[in-house]
Amino acid sequence: MTALTTLTTRVSTRAALISGAALLGGGLAVAPAAGAASPQAPAHPSAQTSAKTSALAGAERAAAPAGCPREYYCVYLHASYRGEDYFFKDDNPSWKRWAIFNNDSSSWNNGATGLGVALYGEENYGRKLGCLPRGQGWTQHRPNDDGESNKWMRC
Repeated sequence: MTALTTLTTRVSTRAALISGAALLGGGLAVAPAAGAASPQAPAHPSAQTSAKTSALAGAERAAAPAGCPREYYCVYLHASYRGEDYFFKDDNPSWKRWAIFNNDSSSWNNGATGLGVALYGEENYGRKLGCLPRGQGWTQHRPNDDGESNKWMRC
C-alpha cells in the first residue's frame, strides 16, 4: 500500500466516523473540522509517569494527542492514542450505543474545568477502573477493552 493510499484511507475513515458519530448525538461529540480532517496519526507523547497510579497504566503528562479537542475526554480504540477516537464532553452512564463499548485501549483527559474523568468497567458508573486527572492520559488501559461508562469528578 502506498503512502498516498494510506493517507486517503485514513482521511476517508475519519470522515465516515465523524459522519456516523454526528448522527448518534448524546454525550458523544466530534472534533472540530480542522482536527477531524487531520490525516496524521496522533503523536506518541514522551511523557513522564505521574505519581498517581490506578488499575490502569500510570497516567502520563504531555501534550494532548492530535485531534483531541479541548474540553473533551478522548477515548481510542488502540493503545497510544491510535485508531478510532471517541470524544466525550458529558457524563455517560453507558457507552453501549458506540463501538468503543468494551473496546477501549487508551484515553486522554483534555477537559477545561480542572476535573478528572473516571473510567468505569460497568454501565451506570459501576466498577471504577481509575480516575484520570486533567491534562493526562493512559497510553494503555489495564484492563484493556473494558470501558463502559465515564464520569467527570475530582481525582
